[in-house]
Amino acid sequence: MNQSYPIKPITGLELPALFLFLMINHLVLFIRVEPDGVALVLTLTAVIIAFAACVWSLIGVIVMNKKPGILHIHDSSLELYGRRIEGETIEAIWVRGYFRPKYGLKRRGRSSKTLLMQDCFRMRDGREEDACSAALEQWAERQGIPVRNKLFSTRF
Repeated sequence: MNQSYPIKPITGLELPALFLFLMINHLVLFIRVEPDGVALVLTLTAVIIAFAACVWSLIGVIVMNKKPGILHIHDSSLELYGRRIEGETIEAIWVRGYFRPKYGLKRRGRSSKTLLMQDCFRMRDGREEDACSAALEQWAERQGIPVRNKLFSTRF
């Protein structure tokens, strides 16, 4: 069973936009309040941290979108973003949402509800969503991996 489906990462511009908003918010407060002494140092530190987080998350989004966007379903493993993931290392497959669902692979030994970005994906083409989710569920059933509808968050 070798099947391939086009996918894309679930990262978007929400996180960089949030950090950009925080940075602009701190700059506006800095201009309106005109802090001095310790408040000046704290405000500038917050602006620098928000800027660094914005750049860091933007680089993460760019890197994730440059990886090959194809999910290969093999007999005993998955190939996701060019990395081969064996079935034994997956504890569960989490599905978030009903329309345009997002899929996450919960690895064994990780106790967090936060999944890594390279373990999450969504379908690129809406026409192949049903076929891919059916193939993924069949593969998970053969491997003995539960597929759960569960809310999860992601990190880089």
